[in-house]
Amino acid sequence: VFRSKYKNVWQYILEELHIIIKMSGNTLEELHIIIKKCSEMDDHQMLVEKNNISGKLSVINLADISLFLNSLNNDDNIATVFKMFRLYLEFKTFDEKDLKELINICNKCLILSDEFYPIIVNEDVYVNTNQINFEKNMYIAELSLVMFMDFFCFTAGYKCWNRNIKLKEGNNFQKSILKKLGGKFLIAVTSRLGNYKWSNNILKNISKDILEAVCHISNCHNVSSLVAGSENPLVAWFPEGLFPKLLTELTPRLYHNEWKKVPYLKHVLVWCVTKIKFPLLVSHISSILPFLLQLVDDYETENKCLGISTIEYLINNVTPSDLCLHNHADVIYDALFKQLYMNEDQVYEVTLSCLLKVLLVLYPKYNLEIKYTKWDDTLEKILENIEYTNKFSTKKILLNYLPEFFNHMDISLVKHTDRILSIIALTLEHSDGENEFCRNCALKILNKTLTQCSPVIFRYEDQILKFLMKFIIDLLLSEHLLCSSETKTKLFNELTNSIKQMKLCGGDRFEMKMRSIISASVNEKFKCVQNFLKLALEE
Repeated sequence: VFRSKYKNVWQYILEELHIIIKMSGNTLEELHIIIKKCSEMDDHQMLVEKNNISGKLSVINLADISLFLNSLNNDDNIATVFKMFRLYLEFKTFDEKDLKELINICNKCLILSDEFYPIIVNEDVYVNTNQINFEKNMYIAELSLVMFMDFFCFTAGYKCWNRNIKLKEGNNFQKSILKKLGGKFLIAVTSRLGNYKWSNNILKNISKDILEAVCHISNCHNVSSLVAGSENPLVAWFPEGLFPKLLTELTPRLYHNEWKKVPYLKHVLVWCVTKIKFPLLVSHISSILPFLLQLVDDYETENKCLGISTIEYLINNVTPSDLCLHNHADVIYDALFKQLYMNEDQVYEVTLSCLLKVLLVLYPKYNLEIKYTKWDDTLEKILENIEYTNKFSTKKILLNYLPEFFNHMDISLVKHTDRILSIIALTLEHSDGENEFCRNCALKILNKTLTQCSPVIFRYEDQILKFLMKFIIDLLLSEHLLCSSETKTKLFNELTNSIKQMKLCGGDRFEMKMRSIISASVNEKFKCVQNFLKLALEE
């Protein structure tokens, strides 16, 4: 809509600036002179002649524009304000105070709703950038990197870095820039590498080019060694990597809810953490874990999942002893256990996987005893969620993870036998679609329970036989069952395994009960049930 309506982007900005000035209460003569002169140029002339324009746009009251941005309610106005920032950046004479104000305003743009991004991230800004020339000095290098970091429009920062950094061999000037701005550099590049709504393909390609160039000139073999440190400290510029510099930049901005005002910060930290492998990650646990726990406790599902998946990566790349050293494992467990009270499938999926790993750190299998532990707390909560949920999608996720918990809990599972069997019976009563995923999981769980709780199964023999018989009759005789023959075969195989396990647990007593069922006089339509039981018993 924006492109088709206004062919000349800059002309459109200048027209709309009148409205913004009126709304912000400014009618300054100097600004009108600039507008008049700019309105007589086309795009190309404006880029070439911009240095001859007298005055600067810092005379606009940026605080008022920030207030104006909060009241925007249509696409054209948002595009206007954003394009005005780009025009403002074409002038070299803006001070630090104005820059900070602009950064705050642009961060507001970052948290606008998705529908505005196709208009805000507009490729028209990349036209004719070859006309821009930069001085080769530290001030311009730092200034362009700040723009590179805090704005969508990369081109200015890219051209400077391209001239001063992207060369075949490193030099002292490049090294001094990277040492001074290493943290800002990582923020700038990594914030545009993912599929984020504030990035696009142009920004991704530019970021990759710059990252590869910096790896090359700093003698790092790959991105991981640039972030975490090089295996050859005598050659590489950064033996400890750029990650400590990144933490220095990010730490003041990650307290409380400050990180929410700049939404790419969390992705920057997570991206860098996932580039650090074992054993280098252990030295950073205390620095990164507090923020990851903030993400886990956040009310937004996206942040929760991001935090939990990163914590799982952390657990995989440090030793159990390091994770338990300062009680980190217990803190992680407490944060994850709270997520079991959420009623969101996506959260359950990542939480259960991570919980399994942290429980194995807290309670290695060789230390597991019959006493009550956090394994029992977790299993009880999962069973409760299965029992009370009315969503098949949630039940599928929870049932799918139970066998993993059973494998690690071993004999301590006997404390929960009653509840496990009642949940299995409840699950087998209802069909959940063509693939019968929940019922299949329930039978696998039953087989695990029969194996690990065999000393006490004789007490539940009649209960198990009752719900198994109901399920077999439903499977063989129901006219409303939608499952395919392949699914039925899988279910019958699991049923056969269950009957075998029952026979091993119950011995002659169970076999006598089965024989009495097989030889009983029943209606002709139930003969197929007896035939199945006979085959299962004889296998």
